Amino acid sequence: SLEGCAQTDQLKVGQSLEKSLVTSADVEEPTYQNNKSPAASFRRRRDEDWYVLFGLGFNSIKYEDEIQQMADNLEAAPGVSHSSLGMDFFGFYWPVYENQTMMGVVVNSAVDTWEGPGGRLSIYQYLLGFSTYHFFNSNVGDGWFVRGDVGLSWYSLDLDTIILDYEESSDKGFGFLLGGGYAFPIAGGETSVLISLLYAHRTAEDDTTKTTSILGSFLF
Repeated sequence: SLEGCAQTDQLKVGQSLEKSLVTSADVEEPTYQNNKSPAASFRRRRDEDWYVLFGLGFNSIKYEDEIQQMADNLEAAPGVSHSSLGMDFFGFYWPVYENQTMMGVVVNSAVDTWEGPGGRLSIYQYLLGFSTYHFFNSNVGDGWFVRGDVGLSWYSLDLDTIILDYEESSDKGFGFLLGGGYAFPIAGGETSVLISLLYAHRTAEDDTTKTTSILGSFLF
């Protein structure tokens, strides 16, 4: 009868719905390597065979007594502007220790410049060092990190006035740098942006400088 057919159809629909629900409940969630979904992997820093680092930022430089007095006098002089920039360049690194650490070489520099109506004076300082970064997350270029450099340091002076052009460089000395910060993977994990707070101590020809820097860097 029609009523019997309708009851049979309803029973089949109910059984199909029940089977679908049971089957869906038994389906396991997809698993990913290292418990990371594709979205998480997109945000994760990709592993590389080697890395290049470049950074730029601002400094606070402290000199020894006589040079510091000269710097204070120049900064207080009317019509004289002062800028202080820091930089990392020629940074080449290779990953080690399960890709949480990278080691290499880099030049860290800082420059103080005073400029006024009579000309410009710049004092440059450099540290060419063996450099190490250690990242506390799973790989290089991702999360909190610490940094340490040690190597050769030197200074150079550039004076450019209306009546005089003068340049001089010091002999090589010793320097070190300590710091840390945080790294943000971008561009699908192919690049990282590093924000660093650094302290550098340089000595050459009995002159010593102490530099605190905030740098923004790109790690490729």
